[in-house]
Amino acid sequence: MLTKKSFLLSILLLGCTAPVTSVRTPTVPESTTSTTTTSSSTSTTTSTTSTTTTTSSTLPPVILHKTIVAVGDMVCSADSTATCAHEDTALLASRFDPDMVLALGDLQYESGALSEFETTYDSSWGRFKDITYPAVGNHEYYSAGNGMKDYFNLDSFYYSIDIDNWHIIALDSEYMSTEQDEWLANDLASTDAECLIAYWHSPRWSSGVHGSQKAIQRLWGPISEAGGDIVLSGHDHHYERFNPIDGMIQFVVGTGGKNLRNVGSLEDDSAEMFDSDFGVLVLDLMEDWYQWTFVTVDGVVLDSGWGVC
Repeated sequence: MLTKKSFLLSILLLGCTAPVTSVRTPTVPESTTSTTTTSSSTSTTTSTTSTTTTTSSTLPPVILHKTIVAVGDMVCSADSTATCAHEDTALLASRFDPDMVLALGDLQYESGALSEFETTYDSSWGRFKDITYPAVGNHEYYSAGNGMKDYFNLDSFYYSIDIDNWHIIALDSEYMSTEQDEWLANDLASTDAECLIAYWHSPRWSSGVHGSQKAIQRLWGPISEAGGDIVLSGHDHHYERFNPIDGMIQFVVGTGGKNLRNVGSLEDDSAEMFDSDFGVLVLDLMEDWYQWTFVTVDGVVLDSGWGVC
């Protein structure tokens, strides 16, 4: 049985296609030789090649360890005829016993009505309700966002959370307003956290059906200027990780259960893309560095790496 606090070194050493058959609490050896993908928010990278390198190095010490599961585009409506896997992804997420779930929008199809949240969502991903911090998606706005607000008891679709040295910001990419702009500027100015995650629904960069959305620069710009490390989005129904752009790694994780979509040609800075597997992104947060792992519902690790704030 899988236990909490997984994947830190065991997955890196096993390789990116290792099945999830056993995990352990993270430990840092004297030295490791492995294939890893590393990043840092202190530099800007626009390379069109993968940042994966083989290195011999010692990972930083594990001072803080919190586990986050992130995914979007999740629960089908009760009468859906599409291929749905939200029960499988919810079960997968539970195997990591996360401290927090970042839900990346379009949590409940088709309209995000409260009645839908209270039935199909509640019976699957609802098990994480008390630790879920949602971003609003376009489908939630089909009911003016009221279903999500009422189900999660939200006052706003933009807010922030602090976990020790990590500042985590949820934003509304579907209705960007001057009020949100002002709030974001104040929020960024008030934090002294060294590490920064931002998440919203529609991606700034994507190789999927919806593609890269220039309008989202309105959110991306302030986060990158503040030294952001990770940006999470959904909307396109596949998994994709980008090489650092403006010092930030962006993940598209629209693999939460609603039908997947094939991806054609890739954006220049796309580092990894998978469009055939439902799954979740697991983020292990240490005091000033992090590990990411994308795991499918079949228990296969398709992408993993680590970065420093």
